[in-house]
Order: sequence, then C-alpha cells, then structure tokens
Amino acid sequence: MNLRFSATFIFILLIFFSCAEKKISIKNIDGQLLKNLTTEENTQYHIRKSLTIEKNITLTISQGVKLTFCDTCKIICYGKIKAFGNKKNPITVGNSFQKNTIIFKNSKSRSSFNNVSFINISLENNKTDIYIDSCSFKIEADTKNKVKTNAIILSNKSFISLKNSHFKGNNIIEGVGVNHGRCIIENNTFDLIPDAIELSNINDGTITKNIISHSQDDGIDLNNCTGINISYNTVQFSKDKGLSIGNVKPQSLNSKTIHIFNNLLINNKIGVSIKGVSTVKIKNCILENNKIGVHYESKKTPSLSTLKNTYFINNNTDYKGSFHIETKDCYSDKDDKKTKKFSPINQDSLTVFRKSFLDID
Repeated sequence: MNLRFSATFIFILLIFFSCAEKKISIKNIDGQLLKNLTTEENTQYHIRKSLTIEKNITLTISQGVKLTFCDTCKIICYGKIKAFGNKKNPITVGNSFQKNTIIFKNSKSRSSFNNVSFINISLENNKTDIYIDSCSFKIEADTKNKVKTNAIILSNKSFISLKNSHFKGNNIIEGVGVNHGRCIIENNTFDLIPDAIELSNINDGTITKNIISHSQDDGIDLNNCTGINISYNTVQFSKDKGLSIGNVKPQSLNSKTIHIFNNLLINNKIGVSIKGVSTVKIKNCILENNKIGVHYESKKTPSLSTLKNTYFINNNTDYKGSFHIETKDCYSDKDDKKTKKFSPINQDSLTVFRKSFLDID
C-alpha cells in the first residue's frame, strides 16, 4: 500500500510541475518586423504600439496564441500573415471593449487565417488577397475607442475567400464590403450585422450557402455588379431588404446579370428589391412571410429580368412594381385573378421543393 501511495504521489507531483511549465507568458511585439517571425504556441502576445510587417516578411501566428492590442494600436501589413489555429486550440486576436484594425497594403503574398477568433477586430485589405476559413468575428455592443471603420471586413481591388465563418455583430458595424475585386463568400453565418454582405463594382463573385439573420438594414446589397451568383442562402428577419440589387440613382450603380437561385427569403421587410435597370434572374426561390416578396423600385422597364419556379407564401404583398418581367412556373397562396402571373400552390409539390433546400451539402 505504501509503495502504491508513493507512486501515486509522485505521479501527481509530475502533473503539477508539468502544468507549471506550461504557464502562459506574455510577450511584447511592436514596431517594425524586418525578419520572419513565428510565435510560440499557447503564448500571449501584446502589441504595445502599432506593428508594421514589412514587404516580403511573414508573421506566422501559431495555435493557442492570444494576441491583444493597446487601445490605439493596429497592424499594418505589407508582407504576409499566416494564422493557423485548430478547433481544439484556436488563435484569439483582439480585446474586449475596444476596437482595433489590421490593415493589408499592396502585398504580393496572400494572407491566411484558419480557426482564429477575432474580437472587435476589423480587417482592411487593399490590393492584397486574403483567405479566411473557420474563423469567428465578434463585435461587442460597446467599445472604448471610437469606430473608425464601418465594416468588419473591407476589401478593395483584392480577392477574398471567406468560408465556414461566423459573424456576431451589434447592428451598428456592417459586415463584409468588397469593392473592385473578386470574392467567394460561402457557408458563413451573420447575425445582427447590417448590410451583412455588400458588393460594389464586382464582375466575378459567388455568395452561397450563407445564413443571414436580424440585419438592421439589408442582408445582401449589390451595386454596379455583373456576373454575381447568389445561391442556397437563407436571409431572414432583415429590417429592410433581404436582397437589394442596384440603385435607383445614379444609373452607374445598377447591376447586370445577377443570378438568384435556390434562396430562402423569410420574414424580411422586402424579400428581393430590384432597382433602376438592373437585370436579375430569379429561379427556384421561396419568399415567405415578407411584407413584400419582390419589389421593382423603378419606373423603367426591367425587360431582361426573369422570375421562374418560385414560391410566394404568406407575404403581405407578393409582388410590387412593374410587371414587365418574364414569369414562368411561379406559385402563390393568394388569389391571382388580376395579374394571372402566379398559379395556386400544390402542397405536395411545395413539400418536395422545401426538402430540396435541406438536401444541399
């Protein structure tokens, strides 16, 4: 018994000293980064004054790292940041109750973030490609310093890939704004984010498999875009539009060849708003419990737009605006004797149609 007790006691001591050795230390990092730096795993780093990552230099942030900022600090990156956490040991960047910014400028190298938890952090990238996967962005209700940016991610003349990430906002700061570039925005969730996704002057973009909820403004907003595919998204409880396409004026903000297919638009003020002379192809969508299902907010004839195989369910008004639009195989639970654009809903067909949204990987 004594030997067994002694062995147990020694084992406990070994565990104690092992844990003591793993105690997280705090290291400072600031100024100019002139050579590549890889952080130590499970270590806390603090930026005391703004950090500049010079051209061709890489900052690699290891799993388990916690990176905090002084209240006026930011990171300016002309090089590259690689941050790879994992589900069990993510990276945390940012502070509670203050807002900081990471700015990417004119870098020829792409920066990548995987399994990173951003707290009150905005990313601004100009002519720098960024890949974000399995990350979270949290904007708290109150921050000590004034907000200097109006979006969580601002991308200009860049490519951004944003996948499998979660955004939780305060319904003040907007979500992802992409201007003059390309984007893939896939399988993300946005909650309490006004204008969760806003594209401007984009000719190549994909917005797919996202869930957008409780926006104080629009869910998805497109201005002066061409060739955008919006598919398999759920946009719900937007105070304004679920999808907003184009602008009444100026005409340069109208969008062309926007494909909207297999989307659920539920409990929004307006499901889909099409403005100006924007050209939109709507197909295989469900518009349900909206005040207005589809609204053409223009006196001009959107002659090239189409509306096909779409269900209108329990909306206050299914369709408002010009009816100079091609409609085919559209269904409503309302009596449509006046326009004869919609057919009555067959519940069995609707059940099968709903199921098709749930079967998407």
